[in-house]
Amino acid sequence: MAGKRVAFGLIAAFAASLSGTAIAEEVSITLTGEVDAVCGISDADLSRTEINFGILSNIDAGQQSDEVTNTVSLICNDPDGGTVTISSENGGVLTRTGSSGGSGNEIGYSVALTNGSAISVPPSTLSTPVIHTFLGSPDLISGQPVSISFRANGVRVGSPAGNGAVSTSVYAGIYSDVVRVSVTAN
Repeated sequence: MAGKRVAFGLIAAFAASLSGTAIAEEVSITLTGEVDAVCGISDADLSRTEINFGILSNIDAGQQSDEVTNTVSLICNDPDGGTVTISSENGGVLTRTGSSGGSGNEIGYSVALTNGSAISVPPSTLSTPVIHTFLGSPDLISGQPVSISFRANGVRVGSPAGNGAVSTSVYAGIYSDVVRVSVTAN
């Protein structure tokens, strides 16, 4: 009987050791979260900005006004970067208030966008929207200043009578346009 007890004890010990190997020594837990793409542009005070070129009849045709610059903040956390689109309500011209544009009622201008190495749009007209893609950058995650610069064309011309008097290439009045700058994630 002592032999049966020893055999039974060995079988019980073997069975207990088998059940011990079924317990894992580590547990893996996967954690996930999501961050939405945030790409946009804003003015410091989030209001509509107005740029006044002053008296364009004091600037010769073929010349441009002094550069007028507005600084905005561009934010984009997309690792693939984003796309800046600059568009004009009047197709890239200042239009005389009360007119529908056309000869004598439009003044051209240019726009440029710069931010060090991340974004650079050379002076362009906005006859069609300007579209510029940029690469993702750690600097753009929290926002970077971007300068938007404008120059209007002068309209002063010599009198066709050749008597030394000056005239303009457009009618008198207030000229305006609305430029929109938007940013989307790639």
